[in-house]
Amino acid sequence: MLIKEVMKSVEVIKDPAVRAITYAKIGVELTRMKNPLASDAFKRALDTVYLIENPVFLLKNLSTVAYYMGKAGLKSSKRIFQQIEDDLRGLPKGDRDLVRVDIVKYLVDLDEIDEAIYHASEISDSEIKNEALLLALKRYLFKIKRTSTIRPLQIRKAEYIWQQIQKEPYYSVATFELIRTLLRVEEYDRAIYMINYLRDPLWVKQVMREVITHLKKVNVSRRYYERLVSVAIELSKRLRLDITGDLIVIFALNGEVNGALKLIRSVRDYNEMLVELSKILVKRKPDVLLTFLQKLSEDELNLASREIMNYLLEHPEKELEYLVSFIALNVTDERVLVKVVNYYLKTGDVESAVKISAKIGNEELRSLALGSIAHHLLRENRIDDAIDLVMHVKDPKLSSQLISELLVKVVRQSGGGKSGDSLQAAEKK
Repeated sequence: MLIKEVMKSVEVIKDPAVRAITYAKIGVELTRMKNPLASDAFKRALDTVYLIENPVFLLKNLSTVAYYMGKAGLKSSKRIFQQIEDDLRGLPKGDRDLVRVDIVKYLVDLDEIDEAIYHASEISDSEIKNEALLLALKRYLFKIKRTSTIRPLQIRKAEYIWQQIQKEPYYSVATFELIRTLLRVEEYDRAIYMINYLRDPLWVKQVMREVITHLKKVNVSRRYYERLVSVAIELSKRLRLDITGDLIVIFALNGEVNGALKLIRSVRDYNEMLVELSKILVKRKPDVLLTFLQKLSEDELNLASREIMNYLLEHPEKELEYLVSFIALNVTDERVLVKVVNYYLKTGDVESAVKISAKIGNEELRSLALGSIAHHLLRENRIDDAIDLVMHVKDPKLSSQLISELLVKVVRQSGGGKSGDSLQAAEKK
């Protein structure tokens, strides 16, 4: 009785389009309940939709009703879609295309891929056709990603839609979306193989980054990286695209430092790539970075260490001290040693900072290092230690500035005998 009352109440909806769709939705629910009134609901939906006067609006809403009939498992749904296609022939091209876009979208959702492609092929405007196919592909990919088990047939259907898309940028977007889905459903071999089909160099780099990131996240076998590198090399040749930088990162993040270094030494912007990779590794793979640094030449180590210390001065993480220790023992660029001194000061290790400063032979650089230590001691109110250190600063200008700061500090703390004694000691020295 309640359902009959609901069906009767639908009549109060004045808009025939809304009324027709309401009947159709009720029809789906009644079908799920195995209620015989479902057929009556769909009949009312069809009768109502034909009350719409605008022919384009009528056909668009009729396709929506057909969609819900398909959701209910009614075979007559396909027949109605074909009827709509026949009725479209008397309409202008633009109107026909708009209705067909809806039909394609609905048929894909109903898993009627062949039917969807057929209607998409009838779209006259190339832009609209490719856009509709891309929309169809995205909807289908979203649908299969939500299923618990992905069947090979579903992947083939997705690729079938993708094959119909030809125009850029739709083709590149479609390829990218398909590869992303293949990665998520763990079809790694197929995803890597699909990269071969990319045409746009910009999309190649974007897709490569996506694939690399995903493979690292799921921690797959190294063989996938080897295949990825092979595909990338082939693409770089075919598209005349230099993606050596991407390959270097792939090797390094995968722990293949020998391969990364070999590629770095082959590129024109050798120094830039060395610096860039050092930045990437110190942020993401410091354990790999140590192995990488151990294989560098003297000049390469100086260059890389400078960039690494710049990062560590901004992020003075104590757990990365092993990198600093290696750099301090092996670099020959004393400007890097000054950075090492400042790192130790930031981590509170004054003793190590003093030891490293003693290794610096250049008087100007050594004075800078000692000055930094003296400033640190002043901030900690270790005035006696600061005075002792200042006496070793050879740079007159820097030592004068430090002595000036010391004197002001002593006056600020005057009132204690120790400060006065410290000042006298400074004068004697």
